[in-house]
Amino acid sequence: SRLSGGLVHDFNNMLTPILTYCDLIMANDDPEQKNEYAAQIKKAAVTAKNLVSQLQAFSRKQSVTPVIFDINNIIEQMKPMLKTTIGEDIKLDFNLSDSVCSIKAGKIQIEQVLMNMLINASHAVKRFGHIKISTSRVNVKNSADIEGYALMPLKTGNYIVIEIRDNGHGINKKDFRKIFEPYHSTKKEKGSGLGLFMVHNIISSLHGGISIQSVPGKKTIFRLYIPAVK
Repeated sequence: SRLSGGLVHDFNNMLTPILTYCDLIMANDDPEQKNEYAAQIKKAAVTAKNLVSQLQAFSRKQSVTPVIFDINNIIEQMKPMLKTTIGEDIKLDFNLSDSVCSIKAGKIQIEQVLMNMLINASHAVKRFGHIKISTSRVNVKNSADIEGYALMPLKTGNYIVIEIRDNGHGINKKDFRKIFEPYHSTKKEKGSGLGLFMVHNIISSLHGGISIQSVPGKKTIFRLYIPAVK
């Protein structure tokens, strides 16, 4: 199938640089070069680990037990891991709301959403690019309250918004819906192929929504709307 064929392709793409850089380390005595090769091995290994996590979540049959928590706390806890995942060449900033941003969800779901969105953004930006993650509270009364192109309708109510903004290559509007399909890609460098697909499924299961704004060649802004709870 398309999915299994894509997974085989991805695993091969991740193993090839690991094996190649291992050979280079063994053949090179320069400590600085060895450190650079080791960093590339780590980068490929982190990507492979994320793919395994996606597969585990995708195949897991049991339901997720939702709990109430402040999404800002999860992001604070994940900051070191998020920065390590994208590497030192990309600038990562945070602008978290001063208000309590409580939602009801599985914590592992939100961790997967954040990681997948960050990896997607990191693939879109060039070296020394910029990514910013923000949170806010909004009250949605009608479609005019949703910034950008809304992928799914939202009911009236209060939402916590996670915004992921990057200065990457952007997305054409005709591709807005397609990018959430498994193995659809608008970039040369593919991720696991399941990242945005899983983000869409998780946000849908939480009765939330996703909107997109993009200027091809300049920027992309994803906003994830998750129902707020007291």
